Amino acid sequence: MLASLNSPTFLAVLGVFFIFAAALGMSGKWKRWYWTSPRLVYIYLPIGLLFLMATLGFWVKSGTPSSTVLQGAEFVLLGIAIWWVVRPPDILKPAWIRTIEAHPKKVYEAMAAAVKKGEEWHLKVQDPESLGKWIRALEKQSPKTVRRK
Repeated sequence: MLASLNSPTFLAVLGVFFIFAAALGMSGKWKRWYWTSPRLVYIYLPIGLLFLMATLGFWVKSGTPSSTVLQGAEFVLLGIAIWWVVRPPDILKPAWIRTIEAHPKKVYEAMAAAVKKGEEWHLKVQDPESLGKWIRALEKQSPKTVRRK
């Protein structure tokens, strides 16, 4: 069983899975992740690519220039993964997240608390108008907040 987990096929499947999850999250099709771990989805793309590179490693002879380039690329991707978790670039963020993050942190905290309590939220983020309405309602509850940059 353990030998099969270290197979190129298994690593390739993991890579594709992570890339697919990243695409769903960054496109805004999958939204639930944002309320539980707002930065986690950004690591999925570089991790998926790392799994695919590890798959390539099965066919690259160790000690060759190709092997060195592959290892260097893996380290670069690992660095990118860490960077994207710490501070994800805005270009990766779906529009609805950029809209939320343009407001005070208290808005996000109120939204996350509502979601965790089980309140319906899918319809509130389905389009910019619904999201704006939800944000305005939360800002009225806490009017002395300042927009964050």
